[in-house]
Amino acid sequence: MSFSEYAKDGNYEYTFDTTSENIQVFYDRYKLERVFYNLISNAFRYTPKGGKIAIKVIQEPDTLCIKVEDSGVGIAEEYRDKIFERFFELSINNKPDTNYNKGTGIGLSIVKNIIDLHKGEITVSSNETGIGSVFTVVLPLGRQHLEDHEIIQDFKFSDDLAQYVNQLDEQNIVFEHEVFEHKHDDEKPTILIVEDNTQLRKFIVDTLFKEYNILEAENGKIAYKLAIAEPVDLIVSDVIMPKMTGTELCSVIKEDIRTSHIPVILLTSRSSLIYKMDGLERGADDYISKPFNVKEFKLKIKNILDTLKRLKEKINSNEILQPDDIVLSSIDEKLYEKALAIVENNISNEQFDIPFFCEELGVSRTVLFKKIKAWTGFSPKDFIQHVRLKRGAQYLEQGKFNISQISYNLGFKSPKYFSKCFRKKFGKTPTEYIKTFSDY
Repeated sequence: MSFSEYAKDGNYEYTFDTTSENIQVFYDRYKLERVFYNLISNAFRYTPKGGKIAIKVIQEPDTLCIKVEDSGVGIAEEYRDKIFERFFELSINNKPDTNYNKGTGIGLSIVKNIIDLHKGEITVSSNETGIGSVFTVVLPLGRQHLEDHEIIQDFKFSDDLAQYVNQLDEQNIVFEHEVFEHKHDDEKPTILIVEDNTQLRKFIVDTLFKEYNILEAENGKIAYKLAIAEPVDLIVSDVIMPKMTGTELCSVIKEDIRTSHIPVILLTSRSSLIYKMDGLERGADDYISKPFNVKEFKLKIKNILDTLKRLKEKINSNEILQPDDIVLSSIDEKLYEKALAIVENNISNEQFDIPFFCEELGVSRTVLFKKIKAWTGFSPKDFIQHVRLKRGAQYLEQGKFNISQISYNLGFKSPKYFSKCFRKKFGKTPTEYIKTFSDY
């Protein structure tokens, strides 16, 4: 769960303020992520629900100051110099009788070591109100404090297009207007690309549009609306975005019955295992770190879509799949199980139609069509007939009923219509199908 979501769930007042929108500083991204993840996690951990947590970034002439303030239990003054020591586990807060003072302090020891490596410093003090704590990290600006060997030469950010374009055999970037000239092809899967970096998003679109229909969104909120409105087969989403992060998008996609069947690949420059676990716990189907290898990126997309295609082909091969045969989200597994049971229970009901199916399943007509199509590749009408005809084939194999009895038992209006549908499905008339079993 992201800190914003955690704050919302716990009714925290969680704020972020900065004196500058763009601050240049030399730092190890992976290591500093660990620092601030630790500090902010502790702020939530030691602050009761409904409390206040503030992140403040202040640029000064020669330094960058980052403060993590909370209205929690605070740290007793006599222990403030010791909390950065390894394995320190005394009662370090102002309320030692509470459950807040659990843990060994190893996290803060690591935090201090990382800040020391950056030639910075970290301190802790009481809040201005005397309630809670303020952890202050100060990092030097410029590069005078660093040796040449400590700086990565020709460093590129994960969103730098050069890292991706250089991987291509033919370095031809398709112009944006060329992409939009391609009309939707019903035979191609549709991928929704969610990325707030416009250039990188366009590059991904240009990389994929020949094989797939492409939809674009610059943040999670827009993507969520598109996923509800459009027939999306796969979502590829950045994690760090404004308005709604990729993990938040993944959560709402997997929890919404209208979209829970859509696989999600999360894409981010965050390489730390904890962020990957966060995404996977939200139901993400795969996770790719930026900068990514373009061939691997395309292959992962192809593998997920091929898996969905094989599932539909298996169903089209005249098998009735049980819920255990399909890898679905928990929501979809229950819904598919219910849908299959409804068809089975109404297999002889001649009046069983789409409105009745919707009512029994408890979904709208649009959701019914979207779900059945996503699971099986069939329309709801074809899915019902598929289950009936497969059951008819089983009856014919068992030899318990004649063709006329079977047709009425399966809800067909006449044996003639049943025979016509059966031949279209299996390539043989019911009589010819019976003969193939009586020959053995």
